[in-house]
Amino acid sequence: MHSNRPRSGSCELAGFDPDFGTELGAMLLDRAPGRVSDQQITTYKAMGIAMEDMVAADLVYRCARRLRKGKLIVL
Repeated sequence: MHSNRPRSGSCELAGFDPDFGTELGAMLLDRAPGRVSDQQITTYKAMGIAMEDMVAADLVYRCARRLRKGKLIVL
């Protein structure tokens, strides 16, 4: 039985099935797969842990650089 209420108690994740989710740490430690097809959607929910936020940002940045995607914005 699946509930629409996320296990984390985060209202932002309401409607997401936690059985289809993977935690970033588990993926980085090769304990769980990340996306396995282009049809899957990546959702990142920050939990207020700065190190996790920095690792996630670095992964996205490195991937974008490798794929030559993204846009440089000067602030």
